[in-house]
Amino acid sequence: MAMTVTIEDIRPLMEDVFQLQDLSVAPETNARDIKAWDSLNNVRLMLRVESEFGVDLPVDKVEGLKNVGQLLALINSLRA
Repeated sequence: MAMTVTIEDIRPLMEDVFQLQDLSVAPETNARDIKAWDSLNNVRLMLRVESEFGVDLPVDKVEGLKNVGQLLALINSLRA
């Protein structure tokens, strides 16, 4: 069984993609909360998530995500 991906696991990826340090991330964090989280960086983040956690994120599911918590739930469901 794969380890559960947590905010602590995804925060470094977000900091790298968004080029921010000490980023505060919570389950309810969304693109409106992070100035650098634009459409291009969203694609970059999804590619990093796929690479880092060994998942293939379905586009239709990604489009419906509202926040980091939902992204983590999707990642973990795909790794189960």
